[in-house]
Amino acid sequence: MATVNVPPSYFLKSVKNEYYDYQTRLVQELVSNSIDAGATEIAINFTDTGYECIDNGRGMTRERMVEAMLTMGGSVKQEGSVGGFGNAKLIVIFAHKNFQIHSLNTLAKGEVLSYELFDTEHFNGTKISCEFATDFRYEKEEMVRKTKNFLGKCFLSDTYISINGKLFTDYTFLPITRQEDWGDLLTNKDKTTNCCVKVRFNGVFMFEKWIPDLNRNVVFEVRGNPIEVFTQNRDGFKGQMAKNFDGLMAEIAVDKSSFSRQGLRKLVIKGKTPYIQLKEFAEKLQEKLAEVYDDFILQEIQAFLAVPENQRELVKNNLSAQSLRIVDEILAEGKSSAETDFIIDLADSDHTDCPPKFHPDTMGKKYKFIAGLWKQMLIELMKIDKCSDKFQIGFTLSSEAEAIYKREDGIAQFLINPINEKHNAENKNEKYWNIFVAACHELSHFKNYQSGHGENFSKINAEVVAKALTNFPGVTEMVKRAKAGNL
Repeated sequence: MATVNVPPSYFLKSVKNEYYDYQTRLVQELVSNSIDAGATEIAINFTDTGYECIDNGRGMTRERMVEAMLTMGGSVKQEGSVGGFGNAKLIVIFAHKNFQIHSLNTLAKGEVLSYELFDTEHFNGTKISCEFATDFRYEKEEMVRKTKNFLGKCFLSDTYISINGKLFTDYTFLPITRQEDWGDLLTNKDKTTNCCVKVRFNGVFMFEKWIPDLNRNVVFEVRGNPIEVFTQNRDGFKGQMAKNFDGLMAEIAVDKSSFSRQGLRKLVIKGKTPYIQLKEFAEKLQEKLAEVYDDFILQEIQAFLAVPENQRELVKNNLSAQSLRIVDEILAEGKSSAETDFIIDLADSDHTDCPPKFHPDTMGKKYKFIAGLWKQMLIELMKIDKCSDKFQIGFTLSSEAEAIYKREDGIAQFLINPINEKHNAENKNEKYWNIFVAACHELSHFKNYQSGHGENFSKINAEVVAKALTNFPGVTEMVKRAKAGNL
């Protein structure tokens, strides 16, 4: 019996009809499939004739490979998957001259719809390689450029992706400025000629919407089940999500500041709290110690500085006169600071202005103590974790957040919610430790450079807490400092 012969040009033509930029969509599907497989490392390599994609994900058994990759119309995509549906394999495999798939103990070799399966040595992950068909219009440097351009619209901090051996890091990271039940809007104040809102899911770029005269970076990060909200080729929305998104885009087109209006509800109170100049102090400390030429004196000073701050007064009298003089100079340097702003963030709250009880000029002892303890906790945690950046503190009056981390104009901002029930617990020790945990959490965001809570954040948070519990001077010392100091 004769069979129908289907050349790769048939699938390539279908791909070109379905995708506006089929070359970029190839990269998107490769990255998405690897992320759906749990990969934390992805290598994309372009050769003179084709591509190779290698990841360290879960891999596929022989049965799963046949169903997911080698069956027309078949798919095993789960809820929450970033990648496309069954037709995505057209652009990844069938539209090319030939292909190989190596995953776990199975190797597939094929051309268009014909393939053979082989038992082979174990590969911990999946490796896909294809030779492009003549009509693909392939140029190696152009594919590298398009890959970088696509990844530049993503934010994948938990995944290491390399292009022809070079690690890619130039992702688009923006702070959240507005939240809806169905997604988050992210933007910054940087002006740009970019007039498109980029749509992402779990940090992976899907498509973009042109808004005339937008002139700034804007990202819409989707929440929900992608199978229910995206069209099949994932270049648009369907159902209620389409209505929600179209309404939001119409609002932005009419009022370019509407998407960030919530984020602009902020009160900046000038000169009410110091920058924490840990970096300057660390530099001055090294300069001061470099001037000590007596090995005994140097060792004595270093041993003193290694003692927890709450115990230093007990051992200070044991220092020699020369060491004591240098130590006093060092500690005096550590008190240096520059006045800056106390931040009151009113976003996601019912307030249009700062209530007097939260204003540094009028707040009472209760909230001044919370702010002071928050500041002292962060100073100590920064020192323990060897972070040297300047930072500011303040209050968030959000009805939901316990605390938040932001970065504006290059300065880190750590804002605690003074009315959150955890920070007002009747048991004082419980209240103090709740503030400590919140400080560890927001410091982890600071180190992770993002607002999400992915695998990388969890790892960093565990490291921060472990270091803190090992080296923290103690809550009593922090309370003592908070009561003694100013904001």
